[in-house]
Amino acid sequence: MNAAKLFGHKNIYYVPDKNKIPDYLISLVKKDDIVIMMGAGDIWKQSGKLLEKLSMKK
Repeated sequence: MNAAKLFGHKNIYYVPDKNKIPDYLISLVKKDDIVIMMGAGDIWKQSGKLLEKLSMKK
């Protein structure tokens, strides 16, 4: 994360508990935003949870 900031990326967030990622993103995402989730292992499961929460938010 610090290396990314050194390269000028200002909006870097670290959420230590991957199960809390969807809730954290809900607080950041605005209409027409694009969210890209990348990682290893089963992190892709969090994108499904995020979509569920976003559909409930409407």
